[in-house]
Amino acid sequence: MIDEMQMTALETLEATRSNDADRFETAASEIVGLPERALGMIRQLKDEANARTRELESARAALAAVESERAADRAQIDAAVGEIAALKPQAERAIVLETYIRDAVVARVDALPDVIRPLVPVYDDPLRTLDWLERSAAVLLKPIPPQMDAGARGHSKAARISEGEREIARKLGVSAEQYRAAKR
Repeated sequence: MIDEMQMTALETLEATRSNDADRFETAASEIVGLPERALGMIRQLKDEANARTRELESARAALAAVESERAADRAQIDAAVGEIAALKPQAERAIVLETYIRDAVVARVDALPDVIRPLVPVYDDPLRTLDWLERSAAVLLKPIPPQMDAGARGHSKAARISEGEREIARKLGVSAEQYRAAKR
């Protein structure tokens, strides 16, 4: 990467090159009558100017390559940002669904009898566990038998005590509620 210091050096090199070229063009007409030593210095300065020109051109080419790389990187970053923005709602939805499935699995496992809970396999994916629970539901859950007693239910808190039973409770020295509890 070319930083500010290198850019300043490039600008200085270009300015020097243009000044050298201007001086060389002005002095070209006066070259004919100069001594050999002066001509050697002019050749040397001309070679130096050509070398600086090549350096400047190679620095410009490097700068252009770096700028094109930066533009390509920026385009890739912009594309990635757009892709992330498009995928973010889907990722949030996936998190919500996974949490819901995980909670459903926990609730179903908690609903199983204590004796059967150790039989449920533990998978990394809650969807696999939920699938296993669905496929094994007929085996894991005790079916509730149909009510065949025409509406009468056992162990009801609403058990009634007749007047005769209240009389017996009084003779025994217990309250009606104690007699009802013992009756069950």
